[in-house]
Amino acid sequence: MSKDVKIAEKLKREIEEEFPYDFALQQVHFARAILREETRGMSKKKVIKYYRRKATELAPPKVPS
Repeated sequence: MSKDVKIAEKLKREIEEEFPYDFALQQVHFARAILREETRGMSKKKVIKYYRRKATELAPPKVPS
């Protein structure tokens, strides 16, 4: 099992314990925790670039008018 998978499983367990009856909050906090792990140790500039790149990757495709 890779280090990333172990970290993700640990985060998921912690979040499930923190919000045992609210799946929506679990999902929001898990996403936040993963982003925190992915940007750990980055400078503020690199974090901003990272979020901009992610936003571009996740944006829906533009539909021609």
